[in-house]
Amino acid sequence: MELLHEPIPGVLELRARVTEDSRGSFAETFSRRTMAKFGVDMEFCQDNESYSATKGTVRGLHLQTEPHAQGKLVRVLQGAIFDVAVDVRPDSPTFREHATIELAAGDNRAVWIPPGFAHGFCTLADHTVVTYKVTDFYSPRPSEASGSTIPNSRSPGRSSATPPCCPTRTLPPHRSPRF
Repeated sequence: MELLHEPIPGVLELRARVTEDSRGSFAETFSRRTMAKFGVDMEFCQDNESYSATKGTVRGLHLQTEPHAQGKLVRVLQGAIFDVAVDVRPDSPTFREHATIELAAGDNRAVWIPPGFAHGFCTLADHTVVTYKVTDFYSPRPSEASGSTIPNSRSPGRSSATPPCCPTRTLPPHRSPRF
């Protein structure tokens, strides 16, 4: 794996090195040793996969805070996404800043999103499959550190990162607080 870009300290755009031959190709999509060289020494405890049938499906922004904060390594297996990570760590110098990246099947790229970031994406193609490794188990109750925000909500210091192709909310307003 190689580090392509670090748009916000800790958010890493990565690319797997691909070896091709007459049979097809092989890529190492995760190496704990390589990630440690990039400053990420986390253990993953769960792999998740989402399928979105239609272009323009928004998932997120989701977050889990301490004691169940999650880091995520996100890849696209089919289709394409506009991915967004927002720093929600109040003591961070990049608090409320966001990073965006487009990921597509076959581009061999991934994005590492550290704990303390809200994360979401908008699908750019029908039949999109996204897979992500996480560093903590899902916490189902908001009182136990999980939540979501409406991605186009406006507040001081934050601009919307939602692309024009996507809807303007993820959950009904009574379930998603504005950020």
